[in-house]
Amino acid sequence: MAGNERKLSQFMHTVFNWDWQDYIEAEDDDNYSASESIVFSVIRSAVMQKMDAIKIALNRLDGKLKTPIIMEYPKVFHLYPNAKYVEGSDTPIEETPVEPVKPDAPITDVAIQGEIVHLKAVPEDENGDMFELLSDTPIEELTLRQTIDKMSDFPRETPKAIVEQAHNIEMAIRRHQPVPDLHPKVKSVVAAHLILMAQNRDLQAIYEVFDQVEGKLAETFKILGPNEDEDIFITQYSTVAPKGAYRNEDGILMIEATESQAIWENKLKEGTRGA
Repeated sequence: MAGNERKLSQFMHTVFNWDWQDYIEAEDDDNYSASESIVFSVIRSAVMQKMDAIKIALNRLDGKLKTPIIMEYPKVFHLYPNAKYVEGSDTPIEETPVEPVKPDAPITDVAIQGEIVHLKAVPEDENGDMFELLSDTPIEELTLRQTIDKMSDFPRETPKAIVEQAHNIEMAIRRHQPVPDLHPKVKSVVAAHLILMAQNRDLQAIYEVFDQVEGKLAETFKILGPNEDEDIFITQYSTVAPKGAYRNEDGILMIEATESQAIWENKLKEGTRGA
């Protein structure tokens, strides 16, 4: 069973590197299994511009896009209203003013990094896939996501030309006519349909192209203090304040408890890994 866990995705990866003609001829071939016919159905649905099918192909072939997560924590401060000395000094506080220290910028932690691949587009070759005519990288070496990224840098008529060529090939096969010479790969046809949908103002396709080319936007999660936007203040009754303490607006010695934020960060990361 373990060897068959990804048989659909593995076959999909193979088919996406086929010429479009090979796919059309195999689509109705009864020699393929039921599971393989499902892969053919995903491709057919994708070129019928069904967004769910395009997403299935992207997720199964390239994996789901990771969403960058930014965590914002409230600052924690210790207050020392009874402190007479600062640690390491024998001089009473009243005689040795402590210069205020400006708090640092809010602590953030990027928990998950999105992966964005950028490729240089170099036009013109003479033979091969229509997509490769505008590419410096063999189409077989590109993932579907990279194909979308790369195709988005090509002239705006490129996706339409690929879609039309795929249609001409299919019609020629079904009518038993000579097949045109240039054969786009299956992945080129699917990528072209997605970009063409976006060019035609399909909002779902526009969102998808943005995500595939630039990565998902970061989501920010903010851990709130007791009064939402306020920081957390903890009163300590020691008569000695730690080194680095400074007077606040009320004249009370205080210091930021950076170790508390570190604890939160570590706990959150542990929880994320265990999820």
